[in-house]
Amino acid sequence: MLVGLLLILALRLTMTETIREPLGRKMADFAAKAAGKGTEVRVVGPEVTAWLATATLALVAVSAGLGAMAGCITRNRLGKFALIGLILALAMMSTIHASNRFASLIGTADLAMALTAGWAIAVLCDSRLLGDHARRIVIAAIVAILATWAAKGLYQRFVEFPETLTFFEEHRDEQLAARGVDPNDSYYTQLFVSRLHGMEVSGFVSLSNVMAAGLIGLVTVLTGLLAASFVPPPPPLSPSPPPPSPSPSNVPVKAVLQIVGGVLVAVGMLVGVLTKSRGGSTLTIACPLIFAAAVVCRKQVWAWRKGLIVAAVAVGVLVAAAVVSYGKVYDRLPSKSLTFRWHYWTGAAKLVMLKPMWGVGLNNFSEYYGSVKRPSSPEDVSDPHSFFVRLAAELGVPATLLMAALLVWIFATSLRKKPEVRSQKPEAEGLGVPWLRTFVVVLILSLIWWVVHNWVAETAAEFYLYLAVIAAVIAAGAATGAMGLAEEMPPHVLRMVSLAALLGALGMLAYDQINMAIVTGPVAMLFWMLLGLADSHEVSPALGSAGGLPHDHLAVPSVQTAQVCELRRPVAPNIPAIVCGAAAVIMAIWVALPLMHGTMIWNPEQAEMRYVATTAGGSPEAAFAAINEAAALSPRTMEILRARMELKLRMHPPLPVADDIRQMLALDKANARIRISLASLETDLPMAERIAMLREALQLDAQLPPDEIKRLSDQKKTEVNSLIEQLSQQLKTN
Repeated sequence: MLVGLLLILALRLTMTETIREPLGRKMADFAAKAAGKGTEVRVVGPEVTAWLATATLALVAVSAGLGAMAGCITRNRLGKFALIGLILALAMMSTIHASNRFASLIGTADLAMALTAGWAIAVLCDSRLLGDHARRIVIAAIVAILATWAAKGLYQRFVEFPETLTFFEEHRDEQLAARGVDPNDSYYTQLFVSRLHGMEVSGFVSLSNVMAAGLIGLVTVLTGLLAASFVPPPPPLSPSPPPPSPSPSNVPVKAVLQIVGGVLVAVGMLVGVLTKSRGGSTLTIACPLIFAAAVVCRKQVWAWRKGLIVAAVAVGVLVAAAVVSYGKVYDRLPSKSLTFRWHYWTGAAKLVMLKPMWGVGLNNFSEYYGSVKRPSSPEDVSDPHSFFVRLAAELGVPATLLMAALLVWIFATSLRKKPEVRSQKPEAEGLGVPWLRTFVVVLILSLIWWVVHNWVAETAAEFYLYLAVIAAVIAAGAATGAMGLAEEMPPHVLRMVSLAALLGALGMLAYDQINMAIVTGPVAMLFWMLLGLADSHEVSPALGSAGGLPHDHLAVPSVQTAQVCELRRPVAPNIPAIVCGAAAVIMAIWVALPLMHGTMIWNPEQAEMRYVATTAGGSPEAAFAAINEAAALSPRTMEILRARMELKLRMHPPLPVADDIRQMLALDKANARIRISLASLETDLPMAERIAMLREALQLDAQLPPDEIKRLSDQKKTEVNSLIEQLSQQLKTN
């Protein structure tokens, strides 16, 4: 179960799903295939999320059953599972009320996968089940993922980006069209080219700031492992003869691993800088350094732990209050990037007031943002770039409060004092890891991971097969080395790595107050699994360093035996297993299988594909029926509404589109270009409304910052004024 969850995590961190491929991209792909050119990029659709969620829920169900038999489903864990269930129940209610139910449903599946996987990690790593052995496996997997991410980031920056730029310059129009960008649209072309030349490393995911968020947790965990490897173990409970001194010819394996691990930490930090995310790269460096300093001063930190926690909470509250107060006073924040965030948050606040109970639905923010966006904000975003703001806007206030309560609960139990358990035997001089066997096992698992990844997310080119083998070897080597460092750590030292995971998750959460990564998406599962690792240390009697009950636990005195029996007594043991098992079956039958066969009733993509096919070679009536169905399933998607309006104008005779135009303007109240584009068409919209749209467009454009590339050029403004004059003359004549 544990290995299965870690494989799913690896797939989540190496594949970026898209909920909806743009209609323009679908038409470009269809045209390329019709011309026999095929397509270069394989799109990972929402069916991948559905199947991964199904597999995760099934694994969590089995893990919960095993945990119940081992006595790991305590009241504490059952309470957290109940809280997760309430959050997901509210997410389903939000889905029912959402405009685009399908996008919200996929978001809920993504959220369920992340939350339940984190809970299962806490259960599987419990000392009454797999214990410290499981923790070592989780840590090794995290280090393997970091090594692969770092290698991919360096390859992307120094090989892939230069080659892509060269290829793009040679096939500019073709590459723009393949990505759904009109080569004649100067704004979107300039935006795409500027991002391409920015060379912001994003690794396997689609956005550089998402990669930066993941690196915070990954690098901090490896730093925790390295720091813990320098901590001397406590003396054994019973005296024993010292181990024999190593011969001078022995290779200092531990020292070599520490050096290699330090190099990987430095490379991870470098890749964080290459993402060009200031907040993400800062925390990727700061969190590991803070943890290393805390290990060096661990006695003082432990003595002052309560005061430090209170101070950290106070600083967080004060910073948040200062940000909000500054924004309220100046209606902006100190930097341009943060000012953009302020615009997102103030727009999201209007949505929270509009739908405080259920929100607008996960992955639905982009369909509502245009109706609340201020004209001075140039960007149209799909996320408000804040963990709690997004939750409030998309899931509603109750779900946001429950999520905050869950996080506080996990942080509180993770930081609770645990009894120090000393090893029953002295530390071995050498590292007790069967190197070759471990390497081969991890290599096989890595190859399975990469076979699935390449089958789903990459082309079948031989080049990608070579990369897969290289990446698998890197992952296997990193995991084996991490297992070597973690193998001889006693429980209280290994717990330091779990605390590093907690700090990494806290860093990810802090960054996600101005980012867009851990509600749903590739690194959300990483965030919750780091929390699960930190939350796995529960108080239990007389546990050995390898985890689980000691072999002689039956000979423990009667009082301790009673405590063991009490801890092993399950509390409602079947509830998590039954709920997750049922959810896995429902997910498979209702979402995953229908998506494979194109019969998912809420999915607008099926109607969009019929529209694309009938537009290319079918009847206008069939195309109109298909686009109408897509609009019914996704009634606030501007691209679909625009396609339906244009199809109406192409029909013989043309159909009225005035109401369609008014609907689109109601969904987008801040952008000038759409008004100019719609007013320039010869439609049944009254002349006076077309003139008003053009004048409003000029007013909206004037509110954009002077250096914003989205602003209309002087030539375009002249054209708009000429069109206003022309339409005004026609109106007077009529």
